Amino acid sequence: MELSSKITRSVYLYLEGKGEVAGETLEASGLSPEAALDPERWLAASSVETFLECALSSEVNFSPKEVALRAPDLKGWGLLDQVLRIVQSPVEIYQQPEKFLSYFIRPDLPVEWIKKSESLSSFLVPISSDEFPLVSEYLSGALEVIALFSGSEMARVDWEKHTISVDWTTNQESIFLETQPVNFKPQIYKDVVEIVEKQQSELCQLREKLVEPTYTTSAPEVLDELKALQDYFLRSRQLVSLLKAQSGEQKWFKEAVKRLNWDELQALFQAKTESIEKQLKGELSVKTSDLKSSPSHQETLNFNF
Repeated sequence: MELSSKITRSVYLYLEGKGEVAGETLEASGLSPEAALDPERWLAASSVETFLECALSSEVNFSPKEVALRAPDLKGWGLLDQVLRIVQSPVEIYQQPEKFLSYFIRPDLPVEWIKKSESLSSFLVPISSDEFPLVSEYLSGALEVIALFSGSEMARVDWEKHTISVDWTTNQESIFLETQPVNFKPQIYKDVVEIVEKQQSELCQLREKLVEPTYTTSAPEVLDELKALQDYFLRSRQLVSLLKAQSGEQKWFKEAVKRLNWDELQALFQAKTESIEKQLKGELSVKTSDLKSSPSHQETLNFNF
């Protein structure tokens, strides 16, 4: 089992904010900054638990759950931060917790439901709080804080051995209820969220393929995958542009774009695709130098986002 570096990155940012030398905690746990501070990387679950133990020993009042509850301010979850800020209501996430947990745990956890209602869910997971006490404490806080991203009251989460219970309120008003246009379609926003989620997932997989020593797919084939990611992002731009043309001056639209942090998202996507492109060009120049003379391989990629 592996855990997302979103956990280690947010803890690192928290310790830095408290004036601690967070780099020493990383060193003590045996984690490299490159692996621990990239929210799209994955680490062995035991390594993350060890890191949290080191943080606990270095900071007297350290609490993994407290760090998770500060997620909206720490902004250590990468693109997940942006996705959560445009979620209309936390109810959908709490009724499908396995999808949210998949951002932090892989492979995906099988969930066995005990109870599922409008305000309470209880389910079993294969991970025990006894085996990973600090990780489970952090993830409990992550589940609790989801509601704050959409301006709702925080939920209450209990993780006891293999059982997770989530209790939340559903009487919070969505930001989209105020001055909604008659033709407002929430499904469009769901489409945007799904595209961003798919983009993040596939970009992460692509980066892993590039650094995997046993990966044998050629650079030209990976370029095709990169172009597919470009297509996903262009679709999301088209959706946002369509909404802007129809309701650009509406308060609900401005608030939604603000929560998405659209300008930053575009810059992040461009920076990451450019980084991958450079790696691919380097691979082409080193491993496929015999193809340089072929006109079909002399084309330069041009990303106009």
